[in-house]
Amino acid sequence: MIFIAEQQTQYTDFTNTLMVAKKTNVDPLAADDPTGIAQAALDSLEEQIAVLDKTGRIIAVNTAWENFPERQPAGVLDRPAVGANYLARLRRHNSPEGRISTVVRNIRSLIRGEKGRFTVELPSHSGSRKRWFLLSVTQLVNDGEVAGAVLSYSDISARKLAEIAAKKHSMTDQMTGILNRRAGIDALRKQIKLCERHGRSFTACYINLDNLKLVNDSYGHKEGDKVIITLVNLVTGVLRESDVICRLGGDELLLILHETTLEGSGTVLRRIHSAVEARNARSKKPYDIEFSYGLAEYSPGCKHTAEELVDMADRDMYRMKLVRKTISLSR
Repeated sequence: MIFIAEQQTQYTDFTNTLMVAKKTNVDPLAADDPTGIAQAALDSLEEQIAVLDKTGRIIAVNTAWENFPERQPAGVLDRPAVGANYLARLRRHNSPEGRISTVVRNIRSLIRGEKGRFTVELPSHSGSRKRWFLLSVTQLVNDGEVAGAVLSYSDISARKLAEIAAKKHSMTDQMTGILNRRAGIDALRKQIKLCERHGRSFTACYINLDNLKLVNDSYGHKEGDKVIITLVNLVTGVLRESDVICRLGGDELLLILHETTLEGSGTVLRRIHSAVEARNARSKKPYDIEFSYGLAEYSPGCKHTAEELVDMADRDMYRMKLVRKTISLSR
C-alpha cells in the first residue's frame, strides 16, 4: 500500500546546497564544488539520496545511494547511477497496481512547482524478509526557480514491523492466540461486505461451553482455561483457511464460515463434534468437553449488522441449551 502525504514547504538551505553538488559522468564536482564540501555533506547522511534535474536525470548521489546493494525487480527501489533518467527507469518497471506511476506523477508535479514535498511508504519484500522504505521528495531550487528534485530513501522497516506487531497484539486474544472480540467483529463486518459484493452467503456460528462453571468450581480456573484452549485448538484444527475463529469472551467463541449456508455448516459442525468426541475418548480427565452452538446465515440483501448477526446466533445457541435442559429434566 502506498501512502502519499503532500506538504507545501519553503525553500531550504539544504536543497540550495545540493544544487552545488551537481555531478556529471565526465567531471564529478570539479567545476561547481572544487573543495567537495557539498558532496561530503551528502555522503555524511545515512539516507540514500539522489538529486534529479528537471528532466528526471540523476545529477548527484551520495555514498549510501551508491552502496545500496539490492536491485529490485519492481524498479522503484533500484538505485541507478548518475546520468540515468530516474523517472524513465520507474516507468519501465511499473507495477500492475500502478503504484510506481503514482510516484512518477507526483515527482513530475513537484518539479513543475505544483507541490513542495511529498512522502511515500514503499514495501520492498524479498522472500520471507519484510522491508519498507520511506521515499521523501523535495523541490531543488536554484536562484528562486525549481531546478529539479531531491530524493531521499530511509529504511523504516523496524518501525513498520513494530506497528504490525502492535496491531497483531491488539487483535489477539492473549490466552488462546486467536482473534479477540473486536477483531472478530471487524472480520464479520468485512465478511458482510464480501457477501454483498459477490452475492454469496456465509454463516456465523456461536459456540458456548456447557460445563465450564462445573470445571472451574471443581478443579480451579486454570483447569477451566485449559478447557477453553483445548476446545479452541480442536475447532481450529478442522476449520478451513478461509474460515475465521475468535473468542468473544469467557467460554464463548464465534466462527465465521466462509461461503457456507446453514445446511452446509452441518459438515463443519460434524467435524467439530468428531474432534471433541475423539478427545473425550482418549482423555484421562474426570470430565468431558461439551458445547452448544447457534447458527445465523447472512444472505445478500438481508441487511443485518455484524452485531445483529452475533445476537441471532447467540439466541439460537440458547434455544439449543434450553432444549437440552428440558430433555435432561424430563428423564
